[in-house]
Amino acid sequence: MAATALIEGPAAELDRGAPLPLWAQLKDALLREIREGGLQPGDRFPSEAVLRERYQISRATVRQALAELEAGGVIRKVQGLGSFVARPKIRHVPLLTSFSELASSQGFVPSHRVLSSSLEEVPAGAAEELGLAEGTRCRLLRRLFLADGSPVGLAETWLPVSALRGHDDLLESDRLDEGSMYEVLQSPPIGLALDHAVETI
Repeated sequence: MAATALIEGPAAELDRGAPLPLWAQLKDALLREIREGGLQPGDRFPSEAVLRERYQISRATVRQALAELEAGGVIRKVQGLGSFVARPKIRHVPLLTSFSELASSQGFVPSHRVLSSSLEEVPAGAAEELGLAEGTRCRLLRRLFLADGSPVGLAETWLPVSALRGHDDLLESDRLDEGSMYEVLQSPPIGLALDHAVETI
């Protein structure tokens, strides 16, 4: 696919006297042109030579800007073919928030699919992580997370039945396909106050 939408019209002017480095100004200008030019994931991105000519800047400046765009997941390079607009990815944010809230805040349409929901005795490894006695009765959820219809994550969640206040049935597969697990846990009749989380990557 051609990237003509990106390179039509006059180039944004880069201020050589500004404290912001030229490569950073170029990166910002290219981000704006991607949005305003309507380029889609998979569209070809202009070559280094085209950008040097368009913005009248050095190869080093162009390469630094492109490296930053690639590191940020905005473009991807394919050996022998050039650079292409990348599919947006969800950025990890270390906040106690649901997947739905996180994805929505970054412009994605979130959804999830409950793969299984069952009552199980928590095994030793998960019990230690949760500070529970091995064999504690829990609701085990396995869910697939999707953003704009594409799978982005798989979650396995152990919830002690005793903490669900007699309403663990609200977390059965056919009742949790809509909405957020966090919403179910925090809303009546369960009404938990979520305080903190420990995350391991």
